[in-house]
Order: sequence, then structure tokens, then C-alpha cells
Amino acid sequence: AKAILEYAKENDISPVHARDWSLHPGLGATAETEGGTILVGNRRLLQSRNAALTPEQEAAASVYESRGATVAFVALGRKPIGLIAITDPPCPGADTLVAALKEAGVKHTVMLTGDNEAAARRVASDLGIDEVRAGLLPEEKVRAIRDLQAAGHVVAMVGDGINDAPALATADVSIAMGVSGTEAAIEAADIALMTDRLERVPQAIGLSRRILRVVRQNVVFAVVVVAALLAGVIGRLVFLSGGMLIHEASVLLVILNGMRLLK
Repeated sequence: AKAILEYAKENDISPVHARDWSLHPGLGATAETEGGTILVGNRRLLQSRNAALTPEQEAAASVYESRGATVAFVALGRKPIGLIAITDPPCPGADTLVAALKEAGVKHTVMLTGDNEAAARRVASDLGIDEVRAGLLPEEKVRAIRDLQAAGHVVAMVGDGINDAPALATADVSIAMGVSGTEAAIEAADIALMTDRLERVPQAIGLSRRILRVVRQNVVFAVVVVAALLAGVIGRLVFLSGGMLIHEASVLLVILNGMRLLK
């Protein structure tokens, strides 16, 4: 949206006053102007309003899409009047993110996007993503998550937009990018990273594994100490004062072990 506004400003295109605008997740947006209803969005939005593209408009859109651009169509009522081609380069760190995830043991990476397939596949190829599912509505992203879960996968999803919120809520583990993320995405996610640095995602995975490892260590240590104290009490080798001292010392060791996570 900011890129479109900047382009309009650079080309002295004055904004038109709009009212009663509506956002349609996965489709686009509509608004009322003095000249009629303006639609800005993808093919599905135009189809839902019976706004048919001409062969020339389809051909122009296909050229931009073949170059990896996402095309937003503009219509006045039922009449398409133009298109906006937008290139969306990957976020900084996206390539290292995919590589780091695979090093961390992630077996399969999937891109779920509402963008056109040509643009999505180009980005996925550059980043090394294994599978692409493009042109998805929010509910179709949910179905994609459920399909992966039904195939026996534990699914973690990273997202930031309102279109991602339902899928984030469906995934086994969901991570929202906190700075650029919408409120809906952050509320739906299990984890919100308060930065747009994608390398934080594998770091979060590594931290969660460290936490789980420390928890297991502490549980095993606590059980062993309690079992040893119980055996000592039964065998009359440990008495109350000594048992309390040993128990408190073990609690201190558990706390100190947990504090290693602060490093």
C-alpha cells in the first residue's frame, strides 16, 4: 500500500475521497466514491462483483505475473479500468532462515500465499522452499495446514497478516512477526517475536529445545533425589534434618540449572 501511494505521489496522481471502504481478506478492498464503487484486488474480487477482464487486460496481467510481480486489478463498478503490478522482494534474512530451519531438523518447508503462483514459485526457488501453495484465501490456508497435519506432520507457521490469523490458530506452533504483524495475527499466535528479523525464528526454536532439555534434566534430577531420600529414610540412613538439607540443596541446584537459560 505504501509503495502504491509513493508511486501516485511521484506521478502527481491526486487521491480521490472515498467512504464506506471495506477490507476483504484474501481478495482486496472496496470503497465508495462520487463516481461509483471502486474495487482494488485480485481476480477473485472482480469475479465476485461480475467485473470481467478483457483479453487485453488478461494479457497485460500475465506479462507482469510472468516476471514475478503480483497484480492488483482496479475496477469502477463492473468495469476494470487498470492494474497495479507490485514486486515484493523477500524479507532480509529469509534465505538464511530457510537454511537455518533445515539445519535445525525441519524436514519440509511450505509457502502459503495469496499471491499468484508465478511470483510465489520464483521467490520459493530463490529461498530454497520445498513446496508452494499460491492463490490461497485465508480458509484455504487453514485447509493446507490441516492437510499437512493429517499427513502426520507437526506444523509450525510463521505469519504476520490478517490473512494468516486463521492458519496461525490452526497450526501446532504459530509464530507472529510482532513489529509488522497485525493485531489479529499476534493474538492468534502462540509466540510473537517483537522484531522483524527472521533469523529470530530458528533462535526461538533453539531456545525452546534448550528449555525442554533443561526441564527434563531438572525433572530427572528431582526424581532421583527424592527416590534416594526415600530409600535413605526407609533404610534409616537419612534423618529429618539431613533430609531437609539435601532436599533444599537439590532445589537450589534445579534453580541454578534453570538459570543457565538466561545466558
